[in-house]
Amino acid sequence: MYKILLIIASFLIAGCGDVTLTKGSIGVVAVDDTASISWVAPMTNIDGSPLIDLDGYRIYYGLIGEGNLTHFIDLQNEQLTSYKIEGLTSGNWFFAMTAYNTNGIESEYSEEVTKNIQ
Repeated sequence: MYKILLIIASFLIAGCGDVTLTKGSIGVVAVDDTASISWVAPMTNIDGSPLIDLDGYRIYYGLIGEGNLTHFIDLQNEQLTSYKIEGLTSGNWFFAMTAYNTNGIESEYSEEVTKNIQ
């Protein structure tokens, strides 16, 4: 059974003038031991200026939520809008994302998404 859960994710990049990325969305589809994660890439800063220094994303995940995500994957490609995490064990997995710019400044976590892997 496929279930898609979409949430609104807010990315905040501190420093360099406290640049804030606009809201995007993150979705997770779970099939067997794989979580397929997709998101909408930010295009502008919250002040309306073009986002020209996006450098990549980090996907954080783990079996304990509420900001206690124990694993992360660094995606050093600002063009990506999806990624598959394979080999997950059974259980309720939690996922969140951040974006970062070319100065290495990372946003706050998006909202967490929970998916059950069976």
